[in-house]
Amino acid sequence: MTIKESNLHDQKKLGLSVPFAKSHGNIFDPKSDCTLALTRDISLRRVTGTYTENDRKLWVLLVHLAWNNLGTKTIHKTNLRDIANLWRDIGGGRSGIQWLISSAESLRQCGINWEQGTKRGTATLLAGVEVDESTGEVLYDFGRLLTEKILDNKIFTRLQVHFMLGLSGKYTVALYTLLEGMANLERPTITLSLEELRDRLNVPEKTLSDWKDFKKRALEPAIEQINNTENAPIMAQYKTESKGRKIVAVTFTVMKSEKRLEKEIKLPLQPAEGKGIEKPTFKSTDYEKFGDVIRGTGKDIYALEDEWWEWSKQQGEPVKNPTAAFKRWLVSNVLTGHKRTLSKS
Repeated sequence: MTIKESNLHDQKKLGLSVPFAKSHGNIFDPKSDCTLALTRDISLRRVTGTYTENDRKLWVLLVHLAWNNLGTKTIHKTNLRDIANLWRDIGGGRSGIQWLISSAESLRQCGINWEQGTKRGTATLLAGVEVDESTGEVLYDFGRLLTEKILDNKIFTRLQVHFMLGLSGKYTVALYTLLEGMANLERPTITLSLEELRDRLNVPEKTLSDWKDFKKRALEPAIEQINNTENAPIMAQYKTESKGRKIVAVTFTVMKSEKRLEKEIKLPLQPAEGKGIEKPTFKSTDYEKFGDVIRGTGKDIYALEDEWWEWSKQQGEPVKNPTAAFKRWLVSNVLTGHKRTLSKS
């Protein structure tokens, strides 16, 4: 059954939950601060099937384009010619759209599995796709189960989309996705066994099985590119753990770049819609205090800030002491709830 354009109109609301964190920016404007708040359980999962560098980038781009309609529409629409132009401007991609058509069709064959408590799920990255080769128009569908997982992003990785699109090499793109998920944690480190790391990077079985080959062809080039790319949002270091002469695990430490820290400290004031209320900005020392409040909860302070600000706007009055107000909100809405959860467990 083909996807008809008429399905784009007059669709019933899907009744899905509102995402915890929002995605931002204009994907087709390379100067836009474009981010995708992708559920960490999806960003860290191994994808089955042939999952190339272009496939990874295209899927993230398609999710971002559909973001505002994920909870209300089943079918989304864009144009591959616009995507190809963006690819060319950011990463020197090939001309034409045939390679993007192949990538879109490949995503239809790629799958992802997940576990949540007693539930086990599986889905393809695209449930359906239809491309008009004469115009480049593409219609696509993620399917309800995967859409629910995408929207359930209480724990998420905030991908810097344009930076990701500019990377080259499937292992580099995969490693960036992994490391970006650590950037906003209180302790931005992660230790993975060599087997786990290979799995997260989607290294094919019986490929780069020797540590020296894996380090030379996959790990080192990826780390070097991430650290040395202009406007990189993160910097990463790693160290290995050995058992005898055998490398058995790798520990990564992630640091935000200076430009990113400056941007987060100097975020521009944003007027609240229709109310003339300006969003306050916080200093790095303020974030340290907020971090002390929510320590041990596993929550992302920047996502909580967005949630608090949405709540504040609904109150309809300017916030007189933003630092104190946000801290009180964290204690009441995050810390108290976390303690209740612990007492029940």
